[in-house]
Formats: sequence, C-alpha cells, structure tokens
Amino acid sequence: IMGSAVKQSGEQFAKSSAYLRWQDKAANQKFFAGELTSFMKEAEKILLEAGVIRKAPENLAATFDASFIK
Repeated sequence: IMGSAVKQSGEQFAKSSAYLRWQDKAANQKFFAGELTSFMKEAEKILLEAGVIRKAPENLAATFDASFIK
C-alpha cells in the first residue's frame, strides 16, 4: 500500500525505506509529549526569519493532533 503511493512495488519500497526506523507507541508518545514541540520551536525561528510564516502560532500543541497515540 505504501509503495503504491510513491509508485513503487512492495519490494522496491522495502528497499528504499530500509533505513527508516519504525517507532512503537511508547516512542510516539514520548515524541509527541515534548520532542515535537521542541523541534517546532526551532523550526519556528527559521520559518519566521525566512518569511515562510509571518507570525508564530500562540500554541504549538494546537497545530497537531496526538489523540491517536493515547
């Protein structure tokens, strides 16, 4: 299924995604609990400086939905 989204066979996708690390529920919960917003704060500075965004969101946590990992 994932390979079809990038026009690859299952075997081709398996080879091209071999370097990826697939996270479990606990790792995702940790990521969404703090690591993501930490990354977003750093990205926010760059996006503001580059003019990609004009104003930083008041609440970064409101920009994503982590309910699927609770």
